Amino acid sequence: MKKRRILPPVYLAASLLTMVALNFLAPILVIVRAPWNQLGWIPIGMGLATILWAALTFRRHHTTVIPFRIPSHLVTSGVFRLSRNPMYLAMMAILAGAAIGLGSLSPLVVPPIFFLIIRTRFVQVEEKVLLKNFGETYFNYRASVRRWL
Repeated sequence: MKKRRILPPVYLAASLLTMVALNFLAPILVIVRAPWNQLGWIPIGMGLATILWAALTFRRHHTTVIPFRIPSHLVTSGVFRLSRNPMYLAMMAILAGAAIGLGSLSPLVVPPIFFLIIRTRFVQVEEKVLLKNFGETYFNYRASVRRWL
């Protein structure tokens, strides 16, 4: 039987739900009050736009966007010229925007946990797969484009 793996959007959704729960059940300290909390929509929108841009770039190159699948092409154009992991970075921006929007300090415990999960369960694994499949081409890409920003 094939093991089902949890994909990054599920971790993102669970993180957002946890942040909302913490904000309402244990709001430690309000750090961003209305109307300033509306600024949280900016990183959320930027994150969603970046995910869409990255996904369309994958599609244009006819390769998978799903982790744990073997990519058919090393994508180095578009947003991938700026970051090797723009979708994960965008998810972090969405969490940051949600934290600003919620306004209290307690949701801020979630993004670092999300980051650690993404880094260990996805980024490190994906980097090994890319190095194995694309060798020197990936090595050179890795040397010229930062992992995050």
